Amino acid sequence: MLMKNGRTVQESKHAFTGKPTFRNRRHALSTGYRLIHALRRFALALTAAPLFLVNSAATAEESGFVLHRGNPVLPVGPSGAWDSAFIDPAAVIYHDGMYHSFYAAVPTWPYDLAIGHASSPDAVNWTRSGSDPVLVGAAADFESRSINSNSAIITDDGQWVLYFTIATHGAFKGSIGRAVASGPTGPWVVDPEPVLQPGPKGAWDHNGIGNASVLRTDAGYVMYFSGEGVVKGEKFSETHTMVGLARSDDGVAWIKHDDPVTVDGRYRESDPVLRDGEAEDGWMKSYITDPNVQRTADGWAMVFRGGNGKKIGYATSRDGIVWEHAFESPILVPSAAGVSEIYFTSFLHRDGVDYVFFEGGSFTEANGFLATRGKPDK
Repeated sequence: MLMKNGRTVQESKHAFTGKPTFRNRRHALSTGYRLIHALRRFALALTAAPLFLVNSAATAEESGFVLHRGNPVLPVGPSGAWDSAFIDPAAVIYHDGMYHSFYAAVPTWPYDLAIGHASSPDAVNWTRSGSDPVLVGAAADFESRSINSNSAIITDDGQWVLYFTIATHGAFKGSIGRAVASGPTGPWVVDPEPVLQPGPKGAWDHNGIGNASVLRTDAGYVMYFSGEGVVKGEKFSETHTMVGLARSDDGVAWIKHDDPVTVDGRYRESDPVLRDGEAEDGWMKSYITDPNVQRTADGWAMVFRGGNGKKIGYATSRDGIVWEHAFESPILVPSAAGVSEIYFTSFLHRDGVDYVFFEGGSFTEANGFLATRGKPDK
């Protein structure tokens, strides 16, 4: 795995060195009984627990994430509703005692994505704000009409700001747009032009960008985004998706991160801060997307998708530029949640707890799921 600082991290694999041997039959039976009783106690513990462990990817001891037993926490709407087929619990923020999600949804696929609003007192029980979306692509004077909700913030003067991906019909990457409102349900006013565009031809992000994750800092604003480009070699040409960074003083005019040391033509104008894997069998080979970044007591944390977008990973950083993968394996794979597909994610860190929301399901329907890690700060 090639990180921004140029270090190569080898993926390690667990190995079993041998099988247990028993000196006699009696010892074997005794050990077997103890194992049975231990398994029974473990099963009872799981039955009593309100949550179950995410342990089919990184081990539970590694990641510490648990899936909510009542998943999905944000299910699709009723038949015929605008959000009746796929729902992405996106852009989750906490404000004045309530959690808010600006979720993206469609009644079928392919279809132009629209954005709805839901609120919750506990991040588990959600209430939709009406039966219609709060923002649709037609509200923006763009050629593309599909808008995928990415990130939300609230300014010091109480203005709500929403960042979203503007894409063509059936696509997920294009450019980044922005809208403002006095409250979460609007009316939303969309900026006349996208606030961030793909790079020039040949750049690492020239095919399209999306999945904006915006945070306020003491110096202004930072945006993490996914960029897609074609990497060409002597005998191959393949699409790679990586994570980029942009900065802004006002949240409107953005400048992409550029490392002047890099000489590769793909990075002439900007550089990714989290690159895809280079190992042929790596789970992040050619694909790291959907960054969701939060500030924590230890620095910065990022939830992202790899493995063709179906697996969720976790990375950390001291400065928001140089990132390291916290675990060798993904923290969540579809089978752990009992689904065949994982699509989009949202990430919130609050009072010492990591909340990972994700869209999980199949090719015909997907709902909003929740996994958490940590205990609330006292």
